[in-house]
Parts: sequence; C-alpha cells; structure tokens
Amino acid sequence: MKLDKIYSGITILLCFLISYAFYSYAPLHAKMLHTIGSFIFLLITGLGLIATKFNEQRTTINIKTVSGVFFILGIILNIISSIFHFNLPAYIIIAGISLTVYFLIVYSIEKQRQ
Repeated sequence: MKLDKIYSGITILLCFLISYAFYSYAPLHAKMLHTIGSFIFLLITGLGLIATKFNEQRTTINIKTVSGVFFILGIILNIISSIFHFNLPAYIIIAGISLTVYFLIVYSIEKQRQ
C-alpha cells in the first residue's frame, strides 16, 4: 500500500472543510463531538478513497469503491445527526460501528488481494 503525500494533504484539507460545515450546523451541545467525529470518519475513508494505491489494480479499485461508499455514508450520517439532533451515545455508537465495518471490509479485501 502506498500513500500519496499530495493527495493526502488535499484529503486532509477537504475533510477539514467538510467538518467545519458540520460544526456550523451541529446542535449547540454537540458541536465539538460532531466536528471531531466527522473529521476522523471522513479522513479515514477519504484517505482510502483518494490517497491510497495498492500493488494490485483490482485491490485498489475495490478499496476505493468501498471507501467512497463509506465516505458518502459518513456525510449522510453527519447530516442526519445534525438535523435530527441525535444524542451523543447514539452518534458515537453508529459512527463507531460504521467505521469498524469499514475496517473489516478493507482488511478483508486487502488480505484477499482482489
């Protein structure tokens, strides 16, 4: 697995700007949690989507596809939690389970070298 430095910097900047948008619209009691949670979730999936490259082309395509799906899922999760004012444990549990499933799928794909 290779991580491109330029694309990583662009991904960090993009995730920071998206997280700032969630900070602006998050409920007052959970602004910092939404900001940090969305940044971590989007950064991990964004790096898989934009900045990584694997030895096998099929592996790269599969991981980028899964990363793209979970990146969109993370954006939708944060929009819904901002609109409907999820309580903090629900937000942490849903985001944590989603990120864990993402890691499991990416690990499985990389291990199979598909």
